[in-house]
Amino acid sequence: MKRLLSLFIMALCLGQLKAQPLKYFQGSLEDAKLAAKKQHKLIYLMVGMGTIDPRFSLVPTDKDLLKRYESDFICIYKNVSPGAGVDAIYQQYNVTTYPTHLFLDEQGGLILKTVGYRSNAEPYLNDINQAIQLSKGNTLTHYHAEYAKGNRKTDFLKSYLLKYDELDIPVNQEVLETYANLLPVSKLDDFETVSFLIQRGPVLSGNAYKITRVYPKLTDSIYKTLPYEKRVRINNRIINASMTAAKAKKDESLAMQTASFTQATWTNNWQKGMVAQLSKMMEYYRAVNDTVKYLRNASSYYQQYYLLQRDSIHKPDPLETTVTVMPPRPVHSAVQKSPALVPGRPDTKNDSARIVNKTITKRITINSLTGSSTLTPGPYANALEYAATLNNGAWSFYTMKTTNADYLSKAVIWVWRSIELFPANTAFYDTLAHLYYLQKKYDEAITTEQKAIDISQAAAKSREEIMAKMKTAPLSAFPDPSVKAIEMYTAELEKMKQKTL
Repeated sequence: MKRLLSLFIMALCLGQLKAQPLKYFQGSLEDAKLAAKKQHKLIYLMVGMGTIDPRFSLVPTDKDLLKRYESDFICIYKNVSPGAGVDAIYQQYNVTTYPTHLFLDEQGGLILKTVGYRSNAEPYLNDINQAIQLSKGNTLTHYHAEYAKGNRKTDFLKSYLLKYDELDIPVNQEVLETYANLLPVSKLDDFETVSFLIQRGPVLSGNAYKITRVYPKLTDSIYKTLPYEKRVRINNRIINASMTAAKAKKDESLAMQTASFTQATWTNNWQKGMVAQLSKMMEYYRAVNDTVKYLRNASSYYQQYYLLQRDSIHKPDPLETTVTVMPPRPVHSAVQKSPALVPGRPDTKNDSARIVNKTITKRITINSLTGSSTLTPGPYANALEYAATLNNGAWSFYTMKTTNADYLSKAVIWVWRSIELFPANTAFYDTLAHLYYLQKKYDEAITTEQKAIDISQAAAKSREEIMAKMKTAPLSAFPDPSVKAIEMYTAELEKMKQKTL
C-alpha cells in the first residue's frame, strides 16, 4: 500500500508544544502489554498519523499531567500511516480521527476512547481519572472472561453487546449470534428485541440479521422511529461487518450480498447505486488478492465513473489553497457525507468507495509549518477527492504488477488527469513514473521521478525560507514531509536507473 496518496491532515493545535515531552514506550503494543502487566499499570495508546519528533509532545506539557501519565500508564504512540504495520489497531478500536486516545488494560481491552487535541491539561486529567475509575468496573476484558467461562445468560449477553456501543467499536459477531440463537420464538415479532438486534449491525449471512427480516414491516417501522443518525449508523455497521466477514472467510457470495445491500441505498439514483455496488466488489477482490477480477472491475470503475467526470471537475485556484501531502495510503475523504433518508435502506460511508449521496465540499487549508488544518467551503476538496481517487486506482494497477497494456495505458491517463488538476503534487508524478517503468518506458520513468524530487526539493526550500524569516519559529512534532518524500523518491529513482525496481 505504499505511496498511495494520503493527506497529512492532523486536527492538532501544535503551536503550544514545549520541551520535556511525554516519554513514549519504545516497542510494540504486545511489548507494552507485558510491561503493563509487570508494572501493574494501564496502557495509554495515542494513535496519530505520521512519525513524531521525540523532542516534542502531542499532549500539553503540564508537569502534573505528565506525572500522572508516567505513574499510572505505559504510554505508547502508534503511527497509523500506511506501512507502519498497525492496521489492526485502527480496525480493532475503530480509529477514524487523529489523534485518538485509547486507554487499555494490560490485555489490550479498551476502557475509554477520546479524540482530538486539547490545549490545556484539564480534559486530559479528566480522561485519566475516568479511565482509572472505569478500569475498576465491568470492563470489556471482564465480559470476555465471563463469556469464555460459559456465561450465556441473556441479560449478560445483552450487557456485553451494549459495552461495544459504549466504547464505539465493532460488536463481536459471535456474541451477537449467540444472543440471537437464544431468543425464544415469541420474541421474533417483539419491537424492542428486533430493534436491539438491528442496531448492533449484524452480518447479513447471520441468524441475527435473518431474525430482523422475519417481519419486514416491523423492521421498517423500527427505522422510522429511530433518529436519523442511528439509521445511518445501523446501515454502516451492517455493511462494514458483512464485508469484514466476507474478506475474512473469502466468501464471494457474502461480498456480493453486501454489495447489493449497499446498492439498495441508492433507490433514488440507480447509477450511483451501480457505482457503490461495483466499488464494494473491488474492495473485496483487492482484499482477497483476486487480481484478475479486481483489475477487470477497477478498469471499468475508474474509466466510466471517474474519468468521464472530467468536465464537471474544475482545476482549483492555487492561490486559494495550501496543502501538504504525503504518500502513501488512499486519501481519507475530507468531504462530509450525508446518507439517504430512506428508512430500512442501507447507507455507506466508506472512504475507499468515495460514493456520496449529498456532498458538502470543503476547502482544506493546511499549515505546512504546524500541521494544523482548517476547512472552509469551496470546490477544492471535491477536486482533490477526484484526483486522489484516480491516482489511487492507477497506483493499485502498479502494485499488482499488471502487464496488460490496455490497463496500463488507462492508468497513465488517470494520473495525467490528476496532475492536470494538481501539477505540484509529487505523489502523482511518482505514480506516473512507476507506471512508465512497468511499460518499459525507462527514460520517461526516470524523468518523471526526477520531477517529483525537484518539486519536493522546492517545497522543502520554501518551507525553510519561511521559517528562517519568522522571529519565533513554531514548533512542530512532525518532520517536514518534503524531506521524507525526497529520500523515498531518490531511492526509487536509483532503482529505475539500475532497472531493479
